[in-house]
Amino acid sequence: MRERALISKVLQEEIVLGALKIGPNSQIAIKADIISKIFDSICEVSQHEPVGLRGFVIFFHLKSVTKSEKSDELVKIIYDDYNVSSFEVLETVPWSFLVPQFLRSLIGALNPMVISEDYILSVRKLF
Repeated sequence: MRERALISKVLQEEIVLGALKIGPNSQIAIKADIISKIFDSICEVSQHEPVGLRGFVIFFHLKSVTKSEKSDELVKIIYDDYNVSSFEVLETVPWSFLVPQFLRSLIGALNPMVISEDYILSVRKLF
């Protein structure tokens, strides 16, 4: 239970801070239950790993709006610096704007991106 709270808090804080990489005035809105769903997915994957949860690195990418653009790396989290990572988790999260396109240019920074629940989780084993 303690790990859930810790990882959930770190994920949420890092995603919000990672938004600053996109632009200095960028804001990200995260639904309350999306972080716990992502954590559950990570726990499910980690059950088959030698050191479980302690052995992962997670990369969050924002899926691009157009297919021609590549995804933006939002954040990289190493869960335990003292353990060798045995797997990487890549979360690609689609996003959308709360405000329609024609109003976006008028309000600029006041337009937060909303993280979608339709994330893609992929795992890469390191050894």
